[in-house]
Amino acid sequence: EKEHNAAIAFAGDIGWTFFDTVRIGGKYLVASGDPNRTDGRFATFTNLFAANHYIMGLADLQSWQNMVGRSGNVTIYLGKYGRLRLAYWDVNKHKLQDSWYAISGAARAGATTESASNARFGDAANADGTTSLGASRLRRNLYQEYDIEWQINVDGFFVELGYSLIHAQDAVGAIND
Repeated sequence: EKEHNAAIAFAGDIGWTFFDTVRIGGKYLVASGDPNRTDGRFATFTNLFAANHYIMGLADLQSWQNMVGRSGNVTIYLGKYGRLRLAYWDVNKHKLQDSWYAISGAARAGATTESASNARFGDAANADGTTSLGASRLRRNLYQEYDIEWQINVDGFFVELGYSLIHAQDAVGAIND
């Protein structure tokens, strides 16, 4: 059987450094999702590596699949004391019907509003016992993430400490409330 793949991904990072001590930046990430997982076409981007710290936030909450992420960040260079980085992430679904994907790449079926069978007018029961929500009940916003990270070079070894705070948004909260 012929398989049709039509997945895309993009990552962009831009920033300005002032006086060699402060960098203000922004990131934009997108990885396509599949609007209909039952039509024989595969449109959800699948990344090669599970950990996405190099392009995404510190928390391992989302795979680079079916997502649009926007970030604003500030990095303060502290000389021999390392660097301090503060970041804010707003992460949404690319396609409302598709799932939210765990860091492992597995779909978190039932963890967000989704519609595996692309139910358009009302809820529909799936063969696996889950429910595909009708289009009017689907939500886009997954979560907001706040990160603080400190990194220092100690005798040629990088030591990094970080903390993330996550706030669930309507696509997650509509299921879990």
